[in-house]
Amino acid sequence: MEKNIVKLSKTAFTNMLTACLEVYKKESYGVLLGKSFNGHSIIRNSLNYQSARRTYNFVDLHSHREKRVINTISYLPNNNLVGDFHSHPDFPDKLSKFDRKDLLRQPNKWVSMLFVIKDAKKKMPWRYDGDGKYFAGTVNGKFSLKLHAYKNVEGKVKKINIDCPYVEKLNNLHFS
Repeated sequence: MEKNIVKLSKTAFTNMLTACLEVYKKESYGVLLGKSFNGHSIIRNSLNYQSARRTYNFVDLHSHREKRVINTISYLPNNNLVGDFHSHPDFPDKLSKFDRKDLLRQPNKWVSMLFVIKDAKKKMPWRYDGDGKYFAGTVNGKFSLKLHAYKNVEGKVKKINIDCPYVEKLNNLHFS
């Protein structure tokens, strides 16, 4: 059985983090660019849909604008669409039923990343859970974030491990 891992670059993590925090208390949505092989996905970049209509519970994309972005990505070399990301302000701390259905409509090996954002009660360094299935931390002691990764594997939603070396640099910068 192959182990599924998502490896996040500094750029991808930074773009997702800022996109989600910019609209906190509303959902954010964007796409993941990179490559997938042998159960692993390397996410090099992420792009947020700027013109989407956002609410506390969902994001509504304009289909013609979504197609425009996807066509532009396919035009640019070395930019493969491998997944999407979105945020949940406050809860739930997992994919919703709609999110799961949406993931299963995507191609096999599609990655879906979920940021859960809440107001922070105290400043915490970035840390992985015991199994590496999510990591969490705070930004400026104001926002508490937890990042989960899921993948469509043979028509089933699987929670997968995340590796983001950049969070160690953030911890060294803010907690050393």
